[in-house]
Amino acid sequence: MPDQEKTKKQLIEELQDLRHRAAQTRYEADQQRQTFTEVMLTLTSKLSLPDVLDEILLQAHRLVPYYTASIMLLEKDTLRIARWKGYDIFGSEEMVSRLEQPLAEFPMDNEVIQSGEPVVIFDTQQDARWVVLKETTWIRSTLMLPLRLRDHIAGILRLDGSKPGEFTIKDAHRLKPLASAAAIALENARLFGAEQLARKQAENLRRANLALTKTLDSDTILETMLDHLARLVPYDHASIILLGCSDSLNVTRYKGVRVLEKKVKPALRIDKNPLIREIIKLQKTILIPDTHTDLRCKKNRITDQWGSWLGGVLSVGERVIGVYTMKKAQQMFFNEDHQRLAEVLAAQAATAIVNAQLYEQVRAGQARLQILSGQLVEVQEAERRFIARELHDEIGQALTGLKLLLEMASSSPNKSSESDDSLRKAQQLAENVMEQVHSLSLDLRPPMLDDLGLLPALLWYCQTYTERTGIQVSLKHRMVKNQRFPTEIETAAYRIIQEALTNVARHAEVSEVTTRITALNRTLNVHIIDQGVGFNVTETLKATHRRGLTGMHERAKLLQGQLKIESKRGIGTQITAELPLPALSMERNV
Repeated sequence: MPDQEKTKKQLIEELQDLRHRAAQTRYEADQQRQTFTEVMLTLTSKLSLPDVLDEILLQAHRLVPYYTASIMLLEKDTLRIARWKGYDIFGSEEMVSRLEQPLAEFPMDNEVIQSGEPVVIFDTQQDARWVVLKETTWIRSTLMLPLRLRDHIAGILRLDGSKPGEFTIKDAHRLKPLASAAAIALENARLFGAEQLARKQAENLRRANLALTKTLDSDTILETMLDHLARLVPYDHASIILLGCSDSLNVTRYKGVRVLEKKVKPALRIDKNPLIREIIKLQKTILIPDTHTDLRCKKNRITDQWGSWLGGVLSVGERVIGVYTMKKAQQMFFNEDHQRLAEVLAAQAATAIVNAQLYEQVRAGQARLQILSGQLVEVQEAERRFIARELHDEIGQALTGLKLLLEMASSSPNKSSESDDSLRKAQQLAENVMEQVHSLSLDLRPPMLDDLGLLPALLWYCQTYTERTGIQVSLKHRMVKNQRFPTEIETAAYRIIQEALTNVARHAEVSEVTTRITALNRTLNVHIIDQGVGFNVTETLKATHRRGLTGMHERAKLLQGQLKIESKRGIGTQITAELPLPALSMERNV
């Protein structure tokens, strides 16, 4: 009987113990669920990769206390360190900070990646899978968990201990939910980072396009391309090579923080550069991740200095205008994203370069045309000077002789009344012709413009203009009296005033006009103002027969000056010309 009571008492105690352990298990499960929920919420609230990595290590320590831990992310077949903590205590931080582990050389890491399951090594000295490194001989136990999201493994969470048996299978199970949450958080961070990077790249491309289209200067465009290319693809050295004559290449721009090459020659031969020749021939980008294993790089002698190489074509349509190249000391640096970004920027830059080249051609043509126009004006003035002199000297003398002969004939005692009439008419006609020739000679090129200068010539012209047209001219001047200016300046100012006053007489319907001429701040300013009927400037300038107004514009433009015409119907017209003066143009006095 006592034995039965004892057995009954034991059963009750065991049942109570089972209940207690069940309650403890439920409590621990609830705690784990609550902890996992908090971990999930905390991790998924982070979006930047650094924040996510820091939070993973923090939550891992919350679940399984440790001294040292690290996170390694998988890139192709290599694990690369992303975050670490505690290794400075053991003097291993420098090694860990640059740690890279190819899976083929680290069987334990490879096992975790392939199986997708955690691995616990109780004693590293007793496990053949452990790869001994000089800086990590202090590690005696380790726990490794794959950061797995469905079939994709982002990396490994690893806890290291300095004593055997610091981590258990139970610890691995406790961390498993964290590893799943960490994988989700890492994927979210990757997507967020990719989106942010895409936005940044799009913004950089937009800014690059604005900068490239804002200028028509070739040098500025090339510098802009290199600057924005460095923001999109962080190279160590880059160059832009434009096609020259025949099979030559002109190294137009090159830039880099590691300029290790010899001095670049101004021209290269395409047939002596296989990589460049291939880019131009195929019109495509060439990406060489590792120059040390590519035979084309050995032929170009770039393997000793650079680890990766990227080159592409600058083309518009089917026309190749040049090549760009980029180099990086680090092997396996350039990738397909770099290639894509470089191609987009190169397309924008090529269009800008062609536009700049076309603009340079147009500007050169305009410069040549301006030189020819100036030479034509000089020839015209020389011809006018010659014709005026011939009219005054040769024809004027002949007419004077004719007049004298007619006067002698009219005083002859043997003339008849009829011949007397004819002689008087002939004499009058000769005088009229002499006046017309004299007036024409002065209009073509008044000698006083060359002999006395601008102001005396204008004073004479305004007086004769008033005598011919009846229109009073108010000529006002400042800093012009007793001054001589370059011949081309005096001629242009005289012709502009002459043409403007001629138009006033023909169209303005006024009785007076004001002309002002001043020399201030190295500029000769000319103003012709009337209060006549006015006209529509735009319509009048479009008319092909308005060569006088066009001529005034051309004369000012040839001297790097400007001419402005303001007019309104019923109000009047103002013509303003600004002609730049050389620094020493006012030194000579009359």
